[in-house]
Amino acid sequence: MNKQIVSLILGAFMVSAVSAKDAEPTTTEHTNPGVVTETQPAPAETPEEVLLKAHKTLEEAEKLASAIVAQARVEANSIHQSIALSSDSVTLELLKKEVVAIDARDMSVEELVQAIMPNNWRVLLDVDSKKKNQRLDFIAQKSRDAILQDLCLSLGLQYQYFDQIKDSKGQPSPILVMSAQ
Repeated sequence: MNKQIVSLILGAFMVSAVSAKDAEPTTTEHTNPGVVTETQPAPAETPEEVLLKAHKTLEEAEKLASAIVAQARVEANSIHQSIALSSDSVTLELLKKEVVAIDARDMSVEELVQAIMPNNWRVLLDVDSKKKNQRLDFIAQKSRDAILQDLCLSLGLQYQYFDQIKDSKGQPSPILVMSAQ
């Protein structure tokens, strides 16, 4: 972008300098045989004219720069939106694959699941109180998803991620729901 502006400005100055320097000398024309006429040289540009051309070129360069910046902003916003749309699914996949080490002794199912999930995730257990308050010893070092599968398999539960949930203020508030099969 800067190179385009600089080349426009330099181009205007070069045109002005060339036209002032290379004003044609007096020439002769032969329009009719035997008749010679002289033409007057093109008048040299005054410094004011050169300055006026430079200002016009600068204005054109500023307009071009503004258009380039506006286009770049539009493209950046488009890229940002596409990343935001795709990052939610990528983030959930990373969350599932993240290796978690857990050594839980005498924890309730709800406490255990909360220990497995990141702090910003809520946990909802849709099970009877007996199962919810059941105390467990659980040791694992696997992906988060594998740990949840093992836990649910042993307890007869199923689970589902809801990563697009938002709170009343519109802030992300993801939740993991576990329920009986």
